[in-house]
Amino acid sequence: MGRRGDRVAGPALALLLVGSASRAEDPGGVPARIVLAGGETLAVRFHGATGDGGLRYSRPDDRGGGGETFWEEVAWLRLGDSPPVADPLVAVAALRVLLRDGTVLAALRVEGEGEGGALRLDEPDLGPIRLPAESVVWIRLGEGPLPPRPKGLGRVAAPILPASGVKLAVGAAIFYPPSPPVPRARATAFWAKLRGGSALRTAAPRDARPGVAEMRTPLLGLRQVPWSRVSEVRAVPPRATDRVLAVEFGRGLAREFGPTREPEWSAGVQGLLLDAEVLPEGGLLLTDRAGGRVIEVSALGDEVWAIEAEDPVSATRFPGGNTAVTRFRLGGEQNPVPLSGAVTEVTPAGESVWSLERLDCPTEADLLPGGEMLVCETAWDSGDPARKRVTIRARDGSILSRWGGFRYPADAEALPDGGVVVADRDDPRVVFLDRDGTVRRTIGGPGARVPLSLPFDVDLLADGSVLIADSARGPGGGTGRVLRVSPDDRVLWSLSGLADPIEVEAR
Repeated sequence: MGRRGDRVAGPALALLLVGSASRAEDPGGVPARIVLAGGETLAVRFHGATGDGGLRYSRPDDRGGGGETFWEEVAWLRLGDSPPVADPLVAVAALRVLLRDGTVLAALRVEGEGEGGALRLDEPDLGPIRLPAESVVWIRLGEGPLPPRPKGLGRVAAPILPASGVKLAVGAAIFYPPSPPVPRARATAFWAKLRGGSALRTAAPRDARPGVAEMRTPLLGLRQVPWSRVSEVRAVPPRATDRVLAVEFGRGLAREFGPTREPEWSAGVQGLLLDAEVLPEGGLLLTDRAGGRVIEVSALGDEVWAIEAEDPVSATRFPGGNTAVTRFRLGGEQNPVPLSGAVTEVTPAGESVWSLERLDCPTEADLLPGGEMLVCETAWDSGDPARKRVTIRARDGSILSRWGGFRYPADAEALPDGGVVVADRDDPRVVFLDRDGTVRRTIGGPGARVPLSLPFDVDLLADGSVLIADSARGPGGGTGRVLRVSPDDRVLWSLSGLADPIEVEAR
């Protein structure tokens, strides 16, 4: 278990069992024991989860120190010395409500509010919750089967009084799921189980203040709950390979494809969609070039946040909640203004806090674990290959690493050993490069086993395979495909007939 930068992924089993001890008495973290995947036990003080799939701890023993580690390195972590205890509220909360982001709420009471279909829930740990009815998949009484399906729209005509005496108010809606129900949000970082019986699909839990956890879910938003009311937190593997999100330029949509490779969900913008990033809570961060906006949509496709941005081409969300927007300006006859590109970090309120300036037509910028930025500069108005490059830049803009020899480096991802993989659109190829620029592997190019047309985007998967967004003729015409290629250059599957895919991500 090491500090940031020294972390090594281990077996993917991550479990946090929270005991009955309260955090409020200890502002410096809570005593805990971590059992590593290899069996070693450490006495630590637990300080919460991080937004990038880690956990923070300190070492109170004579060795001192502390740091961060991946949840995948941990077999389990228990707070205090006592196991979780049974809670009488679990028996009282006889209603179970499944939301469309996968969250399950235990409710003491459910009421219908007004004509708009809103529901009001009384949850034992979170208190009153108000939700739009369309965010609910079903309401179940206790742990038994669903009530008999009513005729019409499923409105309850009379109160339901289960054996516990808990009342489901007159007029509340009962929703029946498809068979089986399939929540849309698939990329949430954590599950948090509360003592009242709810299981929240949430971003990384954080300390709001001593003794209080802060969690953000797609549908409930930001919630605070005492750590003593949390019984369990599990890290969810961040990268699934059975679902993909593809941005289709020709349709102006980001579409999600399930295990059967059929489209299951989509989101778009009113202007020109150039980029989409999957957020930990299951929503999307969309970049609207023509509309000059970066937009966050929930797992239901509802707009929940937006900022105005000048000439945006892509955006990425930082772990702390800020957003980095990549942009460059166009001048006369749609030619780019030289060195007008930038990557700007903005707060949720849209205030600029940091920027990399004088970039050469950047298309993508990703945050690396050490705080550096991986930037693709395409210089697409120039024939000078020296300007078409991929760089790693420090916060002050200085170049730490550089790779060149591209015709149009549309996208890049960092490799664990310090190299990069680059989608070189106009070559066309996906090339793996060592730290010193040595070509390690190439997908596409002359005589390649897997030919490519115009690769716009590449996404690395945990098993070593890659997803590639390959547009047939580029934005404005033709069709394309998304394909998954194994480490030995076999096409594992492909989605064909897509309308100019320019972005792909695993869900």
